[in-house]
Amino acid sequence: MFAIEQKVRGAARKAGCITAGMVLMGVGATFLTGAAWIYLSAAFSALIAAGIIGCAYTGVGAILLAIGTSSSTSSRENAQDSVKAETPVQLVLLSFLQGMEQGRRSQLSHQ
Repeated sequence: MFAIEQKVRGAARKAGCITAGMVLMGVGATFLTGAAWIYLSAAFSALIAAGIIGCAYTGVGAILLAIGTSSSTSSRENAQDSVKAETPVQLVLLSFLQGMEQGRRSQLSHQ
């Protein structure tokens, strides 16, 4: 019972730290954007400053989107390794559940 409580407490602590870190990074990004705006609007016009900052955010977002949607072969290899690490009872249960799912799909396709 105590192991479950420790796992829950650890997961809550991890989630809290991740949330706090993301909030602080958002605040930091806001201040950096404000500083970039002040510098760029002093060096150029406000229109050019807005264009540069917008392009920077769009470029970083596009890169992160490409990284997030790319399929890597290492994730497939990790999935195969995780199957090898499962116990025989877990494999039987997984096979049973997959069979049930295939049967359900078969019934839905015939209707």
